[in-house]
Amino acid sequence: MGRLREKCGAVTGGFMVLGLAWGNSSPRDMKAKLHAYRKVRELDEKIKALHGTSMCSELLQKHVTEAQVNERKHHKIICRRVVGDVAGYLYDMLKSQ
Repeated sequence: MGRLREKCGAVTGGFMVLGLAWGNSSPRDMKAKLHAYRKVRELDEKIKALHGTSMCSELLQKHVTEAQVNERKHHKIICRRVVGDVAGYLYDMLKSQ
């Protein structure tokens, strides 16, 4: 996000979906908040188990060259794959709700 190369934007988007599905509607609802936190950690761990990381810079280092990034080819090489993986995990997580 914003070319900061920190947490992968696809993963962060997944976190937002989980927050909408399981987040609290009342600031005092700690049970819902903690459940949403567990779901966020679960998604993060699934991506880490599959790709070794959920950090953008590390995903890029593992899967593409700097030249491919400069040529904007990384989206086809790794970004689309991570987006698809996050979407698949979210589908499974929401389906089992």
